[in-house]
Order: sequence, then structure tokens, then C-alpha cells
Amino acid sequence: MPSAGDLFWKDIAREFPACREVRYLNTGTIGIMPRSVLSKTASLAYSYYLRGPARVDVSSEAYDAVNEAKKLLANLMGCEEQDLAFMVNTTEGINAVLMSIPWNPGDVVITSDTEHPAVKAPLAYLEIKKRVKIVSVPAKAAPPDEVSVEKAFREAPGQVKAVVMSHVSYITGMLVDLSSLAGVCHRYGAVFLVDGAQFAGAGAPDLRETGVDAYAFPGYKWLLGPEGTGGLYLAPSLRERIQPSRAFPCSIKWEEGSPPELGREAGAYQTSTPPVLNYAALGWTVAFLLDIGMDRVAERCRTLARIFKEEISSIAGFGVVTPADPGRSLGLVSFTINGFKLDDYLKAVEHLYKHDRVVIRAVSDPPALRASFHLYNTEEDVRALVRALKNLKLPA
Repeated sequence: MPSAGDLFWKDIAREFPACREVRYLNTGTIGIMPRSVLSKTASLAYSYYLRGPARVDVSSEAYDAVNEAKKLLANLMGCEEQDLAFMVNTTEGINAVLMSIPWNPGDVVITSDTEHPAVKAPLAYLEIKKRVKIVSVPAKAAPPDEVSVEKAFREAPGQVKAVVMSHVSYITGMLVDLSSLAGVCHRYGAVFLVDGAQFAGAGAPDLRETGVDAYAFPGYKWLLGPEGTGGLYLAPSLRERIQPSRAFPCSIKWEEGSPPELGREAGAYQTSTPPVLNYAALGWTVAFLLDIGMDRVAERCRTLARIFKEEISSIAGFGVVTPADPGRSLGLVSFTINGFKLDDYLKAVEHLYKHDRVVIRAVSDPPALRASFHLYNTEEDVRALVRALKNLKLPA
């Protein structure tokens, strides 16, 4: 007989019709929006555009929903509203911080060798345009920690102005200890900027407690919102040290009789004329998660990931990259198949979808398969993935 917990999660899964069509195990790329939120968003869209978006009553309804979204997001992220700016994705947030730091040729950024292009592209830009030096900490076998990052500081070929790391690696699924790394960064006076793409929504990061300076994240992965949404946390202390590198009306403080000043709230980094429908929808998906409870969501992600890691590691020919310890990972699991190269993994992804209706992805450097387990997934999804993997033909 199913337990009360099993029944609860089955009820949650009904909010996501896609999960009846496929085994959707790729939230780490894009999450699924709850049906109830999609319905509310469609209703708001009809009201907004059919009634006339420039009407005071119509625009007020939409912008009230956007303002509420920021309140809810601040609640989930563990910060204040004035600490948050809306972004279109993680990359925009990473850029907003890095391009606001004054760079000199020879300055250094410390990062890891398992970062997403959302981090690598802005760093490459700094390397090309500002002649900044990039130092990578090895992170393929173990996540960056206080010892490895401290070593990178000591051996850096110039002044380290920033450290940019993922909270959870999109390649390995390994979780870093933000508080310990923040402590190292602050001892050396460097900005600690975090890519939170694979954590925010699977867990609640409690940002003010971690001590990080900045945290960029998307709204469309584990937070279940629409594409084109994201956020950027800027600690109050960082907002006193940097200034926006671009200006929008919300970036400037205007007071009659006084010269204009740059704003000090995180909203100064936010574009004007936001996609109100998208941010309203993000607020509703955040409310959906908060109603369940973020501790409960994180535990669900970890439970399903743990079951999969135990199952797949017991099968000959398979290896698990992500740590077995639930405290060192969350909902992402990367795993390998003996003899497989990247091209084999890409073919496996295609085969699993075509023959088993299982949606996962491949990663590279190091090559592996990656599954994502979120609140709409079930133990049967885990078993279906394991069965499908057992039937994959291994290279000779």
C-alpha cells in the first residue's frame, strides 16, 4: 500500500502532464512549469494584451504580480528584496557583476575547470578585452574547497579580484561549501560570485547566511519558471564596492535640485520594461515550491538521486561521478559507462528518448550522462531509467 508520502508526491506529479508522456529527468537543462501556474499566466496574458497593457488598472495588476514575485523569491533565496535584481538568465547576472568590477591588466579571476559556458564566456571576454588572467582550480574529482582555493590565491600571478564558482557543478553534480569559500575570498579581499543554476529551486541557499557577495541563477530550471527569467543577489557590502556598468531608468536616483546618483539597491542592475508575464509566472512557481516547503523539496531531490546512485552503481560497467553522500550533492547525478566516449553518450541520449521515452542529457569534459531528479519525478521514473540503461548496448 502506498505511503502518505508516496501519495503526496503523486498528487504533485499530476501538476505536470509532461511526466505522463515521458520520464522527464532533465530539469538541470529546463524545468517544467506547473499546470496551475501555466493557467494563471495564460489568464494574465489575455487580460494584459486584450484589455490594453498601458491601462493603469491592467498594468497595475501585472506589476503587482511582478513585485510579489520578488518578495517570494527573496523569501526562497534567504535575502531581502533590495538584494535582488531580475535577470533574463544566469549569464546576464554573471556579466552584471564581472563587468562592474574595475579591472587592470594582470588582475586574476579564480574559477574551476568544470564551469558552465555561462561563466566561461564572460571570463573569456575579460581575458580578451581586459587582459585578466584566469586561474582554474581542479574540480573534476572533488569540488573546490577551502584548501584548493586558498592555494590558488597564494599561487596567483597577480591580484585576485574575484572568485567565480558553481554552487553545484553542472557536469559532476558536486556541491561546494559556500560559507567556507566565502571566508577565504574575504580574507583576500576578493569578490565571491556564485553560479547558482543547479541549486536554486532544488534547495534554498539562505544567501545572507552563506556570506557570498553575489549569486546568479535562472528561473527556468529548478525554480520551474519560464525561460527568459532569472535573478541576481548582490550582498549589501558588495553594492557599496561596485557600481553598475550599464544604466537604465531604475539605475539612477533622481532628486529635484540634486545631481543624479547611481542607485545602491540591486534593482539598479535590472533592465527596464521587464517581461512582466514571465516574472509574474516565476513568482507563482516560487509560491508553488514554498507551499510544499523547500526542505521537503530538497529532501525529495536527494532521495530520488540517492536511490538512483545506489541502483546504478551496483550494475557492472557503470560508475557514478556524483558523490554518494547526499550532503555533497542535490538533484543532479552524473554517471559513466565503461568504454563510452562523448559520441557514445550523445547516441545513448537519443536512444533513451526514442526507445524508452526517457529524457536525460550528456555532458562533456569529462564525458558522462546526467540525470536530474526534481519534485515531479517518482521512484518509478528512477526504475525506468535504470531498466533502460541496462538495455543499452555497451561498446565492444
